[in-house]
Amino acid sequence: MNTHRKLHLMNKLKKARAEGIAWFFYALLVFSFSLYTTQKANAGEEPASGQLTLVDATGNSLDALHLSTHVAMQINGLIAKVTVEQAFTNNSDEWREGVYVFPLDEQATVNAMEMVIGDRRIKGEIKEKAVAEKIYQQAKAEGKKASLVSQQRPNLFTQKVANIPPRETISVSLTYTQRVEYSSGQFGLRFPLTLTQRYIPNGANLAANVAEKRKSWGENWGQEAAPNTAEHESKTLDLAAGGYGWQSFNPIIHTQKPTPQVPDAHLISPPMVLAQGQYGEEQYEQTGKDNRATISIQLDAGFNVANIESLYHQITINKPPSSAYNVELTNGSTLMDRDFVLQWRATASSAPQAAVFKETLAGEDYLLLMLLPPQGQQQHTQSLSRDIVFVVDTSGSMQGTSIQQAKRSLQFALRGLNPNDTFNIIEFDTSFSRFRSRPVSATASNVQAAVSWVNNLNADNGTEMYAALEEAFDQLASINPNGTENSKSSNNLQQVVFITDGAVGNEQALLSLIHRRLNNARLFTVAIGSAPNSYFMRKAAQFGKGANVFIGDTAEVTHKMNALLSKLKTTLVSDINVQWPQQSEVYPQRIPDLYAGEPLLLAAKTSGAMGTIDITGNTALQPWQTQLTINPYHNNSGVAQVWAKSKIDALEDSKTEGANPQDVRKQVVDVALTHALITPYTSFVAVEELVSRPAHQPVQTQAVANLKPQGQTVSYPKTATSATFNLALGIGLLLLAFALQLRSIIRALLHSFAPSECSGVSV
Repeated sequence: MNTHRKLHLMNKLKKARAEGIAWFFYALLVFSFSLYTTQKANAGEEPASGQLTLVDATGNSLDALHLSTHVAMQINGLIAKVTVEQAFTNNSDEWREGVYVFPLDEQATVNAMEMVIGDRRIKGEIKEKAVAEKIYQQAKAEGKKASLVSQQRPNLFTQKVANIPPRETISVSLTYTQRVEYSSGQFGLRFPLTLTQRYIPNGANLAANVAEKRKSWGENWGQEAAPNTAEHESKTLDLAAGGYGWQSFNPIIHTQKPTPQVPDAHLISPPMVLAQGQYGEEQYEQTGKDNRATISIQLDAGFNVANIESLYHQITINKPPSSAYNVELTNGSTLMDRDFVLQWRATASSAPQAAVFKETLAGEDYLLLMLLPPQGQQQHTQSLSRDIVFVVDTSGSMQGTSIQQAKRSLQFALRGLNPNDTFNIIEFDTSFSRFRSRPVSATASNVQAAVSWVNNLNADNGTEMYAALEEAFDQLASINPNGTENSKSSNNLQQVVFITDGAVGNEQALLSLIHRRLNNARLFTVAIGSAPNSYFMRKAAQFGKGANVFIGDTAEVTHKMNALLSKLKTTLVSDINVQWPQQSEVYPQRIPDLYAGEPLLLAAKTSGAMGTIDITGNTALQPWQTQLTINPYHNNSGVAQVWAKSKIDALEDSKTEGANPQDVRKQVVDVALTHALITPYTSFVAVEELVSRPAHQPVQTQAVANLKPQGQTVSYPKTATSATFNLALGIGLLLLAFALQLRSIIRALLHSFAPSECSGVSV
């Protein structure tokens, strides 16, 4: 072999050796990590399928707290009184503190709490939040059994139970009042059994962030798309930078980081697990115990009922003579993986047109008024032009059945457009994309292109709503009656249709945006999925002066979107004015316009509820007026709580409109302490004075997981990966490294010979 070939061979061998060493050390690193995780797993048994195993700070496994929920409802007319009993069973041999973040309907007015220990019932007291927390923490430290219930959002609460003895159960009973919903002839209420994990944006100042991006993009922002094409224009806003967004959660210690937009992120992000047997194809996702709930209902509608139905659960209905309907789950209990929705409708001959419910409490009279406006007064609206921007959520939480429901709903709405309408579509996840750079006419070809564009949408990534909504308002503000740019107003009806599950933690920033940018437009929301953020969806529609609809199944798309589209075309009654017989404090203070199928709902506190209530307004065809008489002899429990809740909601809304937060806080606390209600500033606390836990025995805090919503396939951060799998992966990579190094050396040797010398040889 000559010198040149020797040098060439040596270079080849050096290169092969370097590649082999690099692979070897990479494989060694993976192997070391795999060996470490295996040793950690060997400290306790590896989690079995269908079991939630938690780990404490020392790596020791913990038996999960078991949760069972019992719900009892009494519905009388427009008022529902609900009792929820949550039982926490400690299956371990250690003392535990249970922490459970759970949803309630955003209209729930929690006004009573009891801690149940065996035969003992300890009544909770309402206190200012900081005071209640201090009482609870002191009781926990002293070894006393205690419970604390706090509000994180109007529809999200935290239950803490301290010093649960080994192998024992402590229950906490909550009682709340809720107003029955009415829409398009249907009465109903919703009881959420789980939640969709909220996305946590990080932006300190979203408006400034969007403005800066807009400035840096310059003329590229809003550049006109090629005509008659479904061009996917994308502008990315790096609002999720900094390690936020979908975050992992340690079941023992909160690891969520508060952000400038969501300072309580660590309090609204509970662990999410699969139900037993749910989505078995996800091999490495730990599953939970089967969190289950029983539900029993007594329904006295106050009129003849035509039908009662549960949208998503099988129910059994019994009607004893001269008594209320008894409604129960057919199977006795249900997995807590989707909202429970009950609806009922009156017979045609007994359908109510108006109702006044009254309660006298502590010398004050409280009224709840419901009035159905005249039907058949809508103006024919085919000639009215509309500028509509559809905003659809395609983020990770929409994976599974939710994205299918959203796409079906959007396509249905697109096909309902009139040729004289203009429209555009904005889809968003971590970034947003547009069907066109500006709204286009709803011609047959544009609509068909849009339907095809929607059909190709997929759900993934984060949920950055702010920039997408800002862009929707910008687009409406840029059109004139002819659909061209450079005009600040339009004679058309201007509307935003917002389709999402609402799974975000920065609700307040989004509501402020809607309030600030709405102008003369209207915003309508379509809540999607098994467990949407109903608080945000309703509140966004309220601030948007629009309406909302819930779609939890693809079978509901047609009739629910039909109802929404009829509301998009015109209001039914506007300029509503109500004259009360005495001086009254009424909420809402600004009466909204009513859309087709919606009732007028008002709560009032008055001195001496006697006389008549005069109501006037304008329909599209003529002025409208009516009069109601107050019955002073009827007393309906719960009306005072509904009024107090209405006042608190109005005070909280005023912060979005610029009110001083400290002034609002003081007023809310005054109402809450008077009526014994949980609010953002008040909590219920209950303490058993007897010391139970010996001082030398520690108490371990443990979170109780919620079940993933049914139909959702998004993979939240995994709680475990098999240690055996990790070890096998490490060994495999080591063997691969050796094989690759040997292969490189052999190839180097073969290539050093002449082609004739290695004919027929390949490696």
